[in-house]
Amino acid sequence: MTRKKERNSSYTYLLVFLQYSSLLYVLFSGELIVREFLLMAFRILSGVLGVWAILVMRIGHFNIASHVKVGAELVTSGPYRIVRHPMYTSIVLFTVPQIIFQHPPSRLAAFFVLLISLVLKMLYEEQLLKDAFPDYQAYMKRTKRVIPCVW
Repeated sequence: MTRKKERNSSYTYLLVFLQYSSLLYVLFSGELIVREFLLMAFRILSGVLGVWAILVMRIGHFNIASHVKVGAELVTSGPYRIVRHPMYTSIVLFTVPQIIFQHPPSRLAAFFVLLISLVLKMLYEEQLLKDAFPDYQAYMKRTKRVIPCVW
């Protein structure tokens, strides 16, 4: 492995660590909110979106780390037709209820670490995908990152 690939791999795994450690902290640092209908709707929507994204990507063809697998194909159907990163949208939708009703400073800080790590990971992944797939640039022009019609 070249020095640049080692550095990129370390960066990717650092982002994965930040993403999952902050996600777990947000979810388990206080009471898990399940009593509010709207919050449960967010959770159900996020779960459906996440499962849909995994099924369309096909189980075994996605990574938690930012790498393009050998022989990978660009997926632009299903939820990927609506947003480029539906799994990240799912994560944010799932964690938002925890922040709405319980927002001590430590949980807010963890949520912002989660958001920052997701954005950095998205930007890095998009660069890898642009390099791997000639059609990715056109896909970026017609599809928002995580929020349909917004960003």
